[in-house]
Amino acid sequence: MKRTGIVLSLVFSMCLVSHPAFAVFLIDTGIADTQFANQTDFIERDLYGRFVLNSSYKVSDIEGYFIRDPEFLFPDIIPAPLRVSLYKGDAFNPPDHPSPNVRHPDLNNLVATQNFSLPGGETVSGYYGITGGNLSLSPGSYWVGLERGEDLPRVWGVGAGVAQAPLEQYHYLYDGSYFFDDPSAKQFALRVQGHAVPEPLTVSLFGSGLLSLFALRRKRPL
Repeated sequence: MKRTGIVLSLVFSMCLVSHPAFAVFLIDTGIADTQFANQTDFIERDLYGRFVLNSSYKVSDIEGYFIRDPEFLFPDIIPAPLRVSLYKGDAFNPPDHPSPNVRHPDLNNLVATQNFSLPGGETVSGYYGITGGNLSLSPGSYWVGLERGEDLPRVWGVGAGVAQAPLEQYHYLYDGSYFFDDPSAKQFALRVQGHAVPEPLTVSLFGSGLLSLFALRRKRPL
């Protein structure tokens, strides 16, 4: 009976590890400073921020914090069409680039992208982007892009809010052609939500625990 109780405890613990009860923020840079927007309006520039995952995750939400810049009031262009994209891996500017050897997202390795519109009105402040998704992300480096995109109209008067706790690396893409390293002015607020995926070893141990419990129950004398 004691041995059965030990195995039951082990199996119960594995269930808790293997099946998380709720999603958590993998990345959360905090609510942006709502007094002013990032220096970039989404006219000719797209913003990118880098983060690293050390294990596998299922991701549901990827959102940036957007603000109506008080210096630019063009209510006729709101709702504003924008796009959130997720890329995996790094690329580097060539040596002859104006910002040589700068690490930036590998735009050839797109994981997910989704268009969205900011709400209408004279003021905008809040998180917007991809929600309710089911992205399977393996360990590695990723870049979130807040993009206007060549197929979307230019957006005036809307900026990305500056993060309270910024990521380690940011870049922007100028006019779809050049990546520049200017993190001090482009540290936009970002949050990524999801839950951890059980590692194969954890699943294997969970199965072994169930088999052990089954074996003990079969051997129990009548």
